[in-house]
Amino acid sequence: MGSYTANYQLYMTAAAEQGWGDLVAENFETIDSILKTVSNTATSAKTAAENADHKAEAAAKTAQWSQISGKPTYVM
Repeated sequence: MGSYTANYQLYMTAAAEQGWGDLVAENFETIDSILKTVSNTATSAKTAAENADHKAEAAAKTAQWSQISGKPTYVM
């Protein structure tokens, strides 16, 4: 019988082991699930960063307009 990896409990076959196909297939399911989670997290972080950039740009333009027009402008 083989062993499992420390971090993700992926199955590692022993030398000359037979009947390990299902266990290796489970490895691929685990890897696929983990990669999807990482991808979703990265996409969410990118979207949040882009939204923050857009808000910062809008605030800067509002401040510029306030200086040009001489009228106070409030950003919410």
